[in-house]
Amino acid sequence: MESFEKKELVSLTVDVKKRPEISEKEIMEKLHLYHSTSKEKWEKIKKQGKIMSIAELIKNRFLSENDPEDLLSDAASSGIMDKQHGRDNSIFLSHKPSNMGDVVLEIDPEILNREDVMVATAGDLIHFIGKEDDEKYFKNSIIKGSEFISYLKKYLTDIENDDLFWRENIKKERLQNLFGEAMLERVRDKNDDKFRAYMRLFPEVMVQGEIPMEYIKSVQFSQENK
Repeated sequence: MESFEKKELVSLTVDVKKRPEISEKEIMEKLHLYHSTSKEKWEKIKKQGKIMSIAELIKNRFLSENDPEDLLSDAASSGIMDKQHGRDNSIFLSHKPSNMGDVVLEIDPEILNREDVMVATAGDLIHFIGKEDDEKYFKNSIIKGSEFISYLKKYLTDIENDDLFWRENIKKERLQNLFGEAMLERVRDKNDDKFRAYMRLFPEVMVQGEIPMEYIKSVQFSQENK
């Protein structure tokens, strides 16, 4: 089987047209990383002086590993599933705020240079659980955080429209339609290519252990929780 990196990008809608390669400077100017959580968790983060993974929270007795409600209470984590798949020591970041939690923390992209940071370029693991081929595909997509900018240079040149990645000039309905098409092919035609291409629009940054407060650039609250 071809490696993830060598696999040709499948166009999401129309034929791919090569564009000039985007520079690392342009990427760094546009790239933001976010971690979503709850207002209650944010208060605890401030007291602890850092964002902590589930494993670290359990280790420091802020969570009980014997209480599923404790694990599921984290608004920005899939809790038990992450523990089952050895991901409970990871803190997850995305390049666009998720809809989980009512507090969004912007994290300095410099964190990508930490040795313990990895990026699942395939997207969120939850979409690839259950089939051996899918799980292998996900595992093969993982790169070092320090390699993410170089990955984006090629990916954003190859992709049909990089606005899809940055969510610029793209209506929500467009992404919904693309997802619908991808799911239809996956279920009806047993063809995962378009689904996998779609999920690559949502890479998952995984930081091990903890994120000190100095990496938090800004804090955004949802309107009802300001």
